[in-house]
Amino acid sequence: MSGVIRSEDVKDACTVLEYLVHDLIAAHQLYDFFTDITKIAPVHPETEKAVRRMYVSTLFLSLNKFLEFYDRYSWLIPNSCKQKSREIRKELTRRNIKKLRNTFIGHVMNKETGRPISNAELDAAFNTAIDGDLIAFLKWVHVTGVALSPETIVGALQSIQSELVKTYGVT
Repeated sequence: MSGVIRSEDVKDACTVLEYLVHDLIAAHQLYDFFTDITKIAPVHPETEKAVRRMYVSTLFLSLNKFLEFYDRYSWLIPNSCKQKSREIRKELTRRNIKKLRNTFIGHVMNKETGRPISNAELDAAFNTAIDGDLIAFLKWVHVTGVALSPETIVGALQSIQSELVKTYGVT
């Protein structure tokens, strides 16, 4: 991208960050709500597994959107947020978030093998993405009930948005 900073670009970047933050927080809150319900009402194990997969898939989709945001707007990210943004991108790449999205989420067929995606393949891809620890992964994304958590992805996205507004004077 060119070195010319247009207010439209900053506004667009802020809009994307805003809905990414909302999507990540909402997915977290809905899963927490579901786990609260399971404490008072019986839930079939397969239902719990399906809800967890749906919830985590939503997080993966939103995290992949961050990769798209980074590819499009990294030139615009203020210096104070560049390192953290690069770290998040590198970590999402290491966790194969884009491959998980492109291969398993939203598809029933494995394009490489030409056969349906097995539970074992899906579980292996999810475990890679969460490093085998769902609770730690969730805390890395967002801490429910904590408005500002700079060590999380949500906190980092909020910081980037705030710095964009502060740096470029766009609201």
